[in-house]
Amino acid sequence: MHDQPVFPDISGVILAGGRGRRMGGCDKGLLPLQGQPLAEHVRQRLVPQVSELCLVANRSLPAYRQLGLAVMPDCLPGQPGPLAGMLTGLQQARHEWVLFSPCDTPWLPPDLAFRLWRAVAGTPVQAVVAREGGQTHWLCCLVHHAQRESLQQALASGVRSAGAWLVAQACIYADFTDCPGAFGNLNTPEELQQAEQGHLPTG
Repeated sequence: MHDQPVFPDISGVILAGGRGRRMGGCDKGLLPLQGQPLAEHVRQRLVPQVSELCLVANRSLPAYRQLGLAVMPDCLPGQPGPLAGMLTGLQQARHEWVLFSPCDTPWLPPDLAFRLWRAVAGTPVQAVVAREGGQTHWLCCLVHHAQRESLQQALASGVRSAGAWLVAQACIYADFTDCPGAFGNLNTPEELQQAEQGHLPTG
């Protein structure tokens, strides 16, 4: 009987460095949902799943630190997008595998980290992305820290799409079809209001 790979220590990174344009420029991770900041909902989902958890933000750093997390700004200037936050996380993480999530996904699966890792365990693959209901959630992914150099080079060459970079790394996908709505994210005031009333976003 073959030994099963042992679930490793994983670093978690909440991505909160965006400009929040569709939220009117608000700092999305600090917007309240059911009495708690969106980033706090994500924190609560991820803390049981990872060995360390930090947050990347480009403003409101003291407010985010109130959540009890290590908080750091993008390692690159000018807020070039979520890939910069991912590079920051890969550079700072203590563990080989790094789990990423946006700050506006409050219903993440409780076994997200394990299922992503299980998809790559025992393979040479170094990036795996969540897919649910036919939709790929590029920023809900698990990436090996060996991809730091590739990501740094991609950013330097002008790549800004997380999907484009992950596909270039020959990423694979973990199926979460049994978790409808778990990756719903809140991009607009209307979506936030609907979520406050108990309605999950459909996209």
